[in-house]
Amino acid sequence: MTFPNLIKIYLFFFLIFSFEAHSKIYEKKNFICADEIGPVIEFQVPDFDNGKVEDKFFFKLFYTDDRKSYYNETSTMLKQSSPIDSTYSYYRVDTILQNEESINLIFEFFPPSTLMLKKGKYMYKTLACWNN
Repeated sequence: MTFPNLIKIYLFFFLIFSFEAHSKIYEKKNFICADEIGPVIEFQVPDFDNGKVEDKFFFKLFYTDDRKSYYNETSTMLKQSSPIDSTYSYYRVDTILQNEESINLIFEFFPPSTLMLKKGKYMYKTLACWNN
């Protein structure tokens, strides 16, 4: 191998390995999550600054019989790291709904597109989400 080819190979590997991979930031972004019928929940991921892992937030929960109507709820969102990949975070909420006779609501949001929702005694429901 000639010296110019060695320099090209060295330069190629140097450029490839000098880039750092960063996870995408979803904080302060609005998301709408829906099932086959229409929107179910809309929320903004809070800003977890200064290493916070818990923060209050507001969300809209749409009525199941009229998807154009909704009510507002307040809760606490937890930011959790994936056990497989420490650069990826997902968000968890476990709250009691004030507008629906104290029904328990649990959801886990896996950005950018999946939310697992459990309301009351029903099984988890998978919702498709998008950035609004």
